[in-house]
Amino acid sequence: MLLEAISSATFAHVTRGLYHRHRLLFAAQLAMRLARARGSLSADDLAALVEPPRVRANTFAPVPVPVALDWVPALAWERVRGLAEVRYIANLMG
Repeated sequence: MLLEAISSATFAHVTRGLYHRHRLLFAAQLAMRLARARGSLSADDLAALVEPPRVRANTFAPVPVPVALDWVPALAWERVRGLAEVRYIANLMG
């Protein structure tokens, strides 16, 4: 209860001084730190969320991007595919 009150007050006071576009970044950082403190987010999971692993078809060729997503750069598509290896994301995908 105390941690929630302190977190809420900290968020309210800090976001008052931030530009609107930076508030979501601060909220994500605060949420990740709280999850780490509670032990519900491991260091490996946090690292994978910050920079997802890349999934490659083989060592020489990138994973082909589906035709409907041809606007997505190859590196971004590899990272999106790598998110499937993150425990939280994999649970969402079923």
